[in-house]
Amino acid sequence: MKTTALFIVPAVYALFWLGTASAQDSSYEISNNLPGIGAATVYTGAPSGFDPATASDADLQTYGYPRRPDPSDKKAYAVWGRAVSATRVTPELVPNPGRFHRPGQQVATGSTVKNTTNVSFLNWSGYALIGGSPVFDEVVGVWIVPNINTQFESFTGYSSMWIGIDGDCTCDDLVQDGTEADWVGGKAIYDAWIESIPNPEVVIKNFSIQPGDVISAYSLVGTKSGVVTGFYYIANFNTKKAVSASLPIPTGATF
Repeated sequence: MKTTALFIVPAVYALFWLGTASAQDSSYEISNNLPGIGAATVYTGAPSGFDPATASDADLQTYGYPRRPDPSDKKAYAVWGRAVSATRVTPELVPNPGRFHRPGQQVATGSTVKNTTNVSFLNWSGYALIGGSPVFDEVVGVWIVPNINTQFESFTGYSSMWIGIDGDCTCDDLVQDGTEADWVGGKAIYDAWIESIPNPEVVIKNFSIQPGDVISAYSLVGTKSGVVTGFYYIANFNTKKAVSASLPIPTGATF
């Protein structure tokens, strides 16, 4: 199995672990059937006294938290600590059928340093880690939401910053999440989204995103009730709010 970790951000951490969540506590999750997407789960919180710093990996996944990095990696652990300390917002998920964040449409491959390759694409730019053992199943990113200004009032454009698993490959299967910064109809539009390609993006409608916000996002692949699933966690360090959700891997996609 070949996977790639896709980074569209200036700060990233790759973690390695694959496991199965413990029995779900249904009082802390809500299931949704999204049109054109299928089953989705949003996570609302955790039991009183739950401490992400000491919880097992399985319980972190059960309650919709990202995996805990090694405390010896002080930078990654500090970012994770801020992310899991944010107040959880129950996300309102709305499919956006016309929008996809596709795998890279390759133009040219540049230099390679260790397993990091400089590649030019038509549709995205950033960094990709390829290969390695075990394969990547989680990617973490931190970025600042850019300001979309008014100097091109007649221009319509779309942009995103995101992270994902797969994308620098001949494939059509991605687990990814990020933020959108668009200029449409003479105004700027900002939002957050999650996605499991080949399905379209799912917008998080009730999660405020503004220029200058510092975003920490996590995409990972695990299992939920025996089903291979993409798990997503997005924290806004400016608002101190976070959202957590999961989408099953689409039928026909393999990871």
